Amino acid sequence: MRAAATGSFADDLGRVLASMLAAEPLTVDDVGSRLGVSSRTLQRRLHNEGTSFAEVLEQLRRREAERLLRDRRLTVEAIAARLGYSEPSTFYRAFRRWRRTSPGAFRAQMAARLRDDIA
Repeated sequence: MRAAATGSFADDLGRVLASMLAAEPLTVDDVGSRLGVSSRTLQRRLHNEGTSFAEVLEQLRRREAERLLRDRRLTVEAIAARLGYSEPSTFYRAFRRWRRTSPGAFRAQMAARLRDDIA
């Protein structure tokens, strides 16, 4: 069932992916079914918008990782699982690629900024 379009197809895809992140496996076929389109149609629509399934998924994971790391209640391993990574090491490598720092160092930087803002 396709949600009412409120933006681009990539935006619709992002909302569906967010609801499915921790599900295994997260495939183009599964997500296409959830959106009510074939995997080929999904890929074609994203291509027409200048993006891809992998790019939308990575952008979503990056935003969610940064948001979740600000909350110290979850371990980095729990965050990796919540984002759909089968191994924490895969999440660590992706995060280093995105931010040029480790998830733990990013978390410490965010905590320090919060302390500075409060002081």
